Amino acid sequence: MKALLSTTYFGPVQWYQKLYRYEEVEIEQWESFQKQTYRNRCLIATTQGVQALTVPVERNYSQLIKDVRISDHGNWRRLHWNALMNL
Repeated sequence: MKALLSTTYFGPVQWYQKLYRYEEVEIEQWESFQKQTYRNRCLIATTQGVQALTVPVERNYSQLIKDVRISDHGNWRRLHWNALMNL
């Protein structure tokens, strides 16, 4: 069986269950990028409570997932790394 999954950044458990269950998995690249979704955001549990992490993307409205580019804006890489190291 084959599964078609959307992109995700630390997606929900169900996403990983499908990744494990299916013999063949493809990641969708032709859908439109939607802002404020799990495609570039996630929530993690930390010792100080739930923390939201967001990967900034270059703004180009009505673009396909395959055309999305990660932005170098801000200090997000260090923030994400520190959050994950302090779990």
